[in-house]
Amino acid sequence: MGRVHKFKESEDMWAMGAIMAELFTLRPLFPGLSEPDEIYKICSVIGTPTENSWSHGLQLAGAMNYRFPQLPGVNLATLMPTVSEAAVNLIRSLCSWDPLKRPTAAEVLQHPFFQN
Repeated sequence: MGRVHKFKESEDMWAMGAIMAELFTLRPLFPGLSEPDEIYKICSVIGTPTENSWSHGLQLAGAMNYRFPQLPGVNLATLMPTVSEAAVNLIRSLCSWDPLKRPTAAEVLQHPFFQN
């Protein structure tokens, strides 16, 4: 699989995680009103990207003199208290900063959430 195809699929996987969260909570996980607000909302939920979570993204941001909002994020389970641990784990992996670290569609289907 080429890098471009993997990146496109990872965008779809991010969307799947956000949609799953919205289906469980009946509200958007990242309800931004503009691009800067959207990034702020994402950081407020999953935390600011770090060298460990998305070094390439930090390099891209640095190249355009952008600084991500410095936020610790929250435990997704607190935003979705009635959702199973397996579902929270899946959403967390789908909505991870690094597109190359997100699970593929085939990997998602093997996740414990879909095995019950």
